[in-house]
Amino acid sequence: MDRSDSARSPACLSIAAEISRYCASHPDAGDTLDGIAWWLVQQRFRDTLDEMEAAVESLLRSGVLRRRVLVDGTLLFYCGPGPSDGGDSAADADR
Repeated sequence: MDRSDSARSPACLSIAAEISRYCASHPDAGDTLDGIAWWLVQQRFRDTLDEMEAAVESLLRSGVLRRRVLVDGTLLFYCGPGPSDGGDSAADADR
């Protein structure tokens, strides 16, 4: 497969669309190929954060994950059964 064939592949078209979307959000951006790869990683992270949060909430409800709230309000998630909210105490945060 030569470059012209690769440029029409679904994967290439998808990557091109992601780069275009990034450029629309960051019109002054410029980088190396490795840097552009990081753009895509950041873009994908933002895209999936909402879906991941919904999935984690679902797993909390089903008991696959459990949550602890640290004193500073940071949420930690653990695998395994247990209460869905470990409370705000420092003792809970140290477990």
